[in-house]
Amino acid sequence: MTLSLSIGDIEIKVVHKDGQFLIRRFASFLSNGGGFPTLKLKVRTCDSSLSVDFSLPSLLHIHSEGEKVVIERAGFRGYINLKTLEGEVELFNENTFESFLRVVYSLILLKENGLSIHASSLIRNGKAYVFPGESEAGKTTIVRLSPEAILLTDEISIIRGIGSVPIAYGTPFRSDLEICGDNVSAPVKGLYFPVKDKENYICKLSNKSALAKLLSNVVIFGQDHNLMQKAFYLANDLVASLPCYDLHFLPEPSFWDCIDE
Repeated sequence: MTLSLSIGDIEIKVVHKDGQFLIRRFASFLSNGGGFPTLKLKVRTCDSSLSVDFSLPSLLHIHSEGEKVVIERAGFRGYINLKTLEGEVELFNENTFESFLRVVYSLILLKENGLSIHASSLIRNGKAYVFPGESEAGKTTIVRLSPEAILLTDEISIIRGIGSVPIAYGTPFRSDLEICGDNVSAPVKGLYFPVKDKENYICKLSNKSALAKLLSNVVIFGQDHNLMQKAFYLANDLVASLPCYDLHFLPEPSFWDCIDE
């Protein structure tokens, strides 16, 4: 079975003998395959009784073998070739496919002038608001306090169009909410770094301060110098093109009043 998976308007053609787990997990991010695929990915699933391959590293391990970027972790082993735009992955647990995809998209996005960011993001009044932050910063809390907004993600945000008009896209990558974002997009209004506090207010950040905060939340795997340099320049361009703030907030929806002002 061949399915087309489209996240951030980047299409991957996935080949799997069954594909039902892809349909269950990524239903709203499947496309009709009309676009030109950025990557062709062959997926193999091992015996379902095997939840882990103990020969694989327990933590994510990425290294290069020639033109291949090899991605391994307990639960899967795979690679992608960014020159031939092909890849393969062997899954020992179907649930780990999302982890593999996070790595794949973070690498492909750099070629598309985009970034994968550890951030929640929402759409209000036709604009996307992005809230980068590490674990426990309040990203999911902000989503929970915004039921009227369109959810793009509470975990991994995708931003493309860096250098022109930054656009935020919904992703299927989930955190505590265990809910996929909507497969929609909107121009980014600004970056808001959440800070839990006893009152609501925002502080405008300089480009230098915003860049330092953003870089700690850019999703980039491995130690490839060229990829890391590309991520740095894209992050720098992003903060230069958008207003960036520290968002101090109480756990109540009134924080939106500060943003709207």
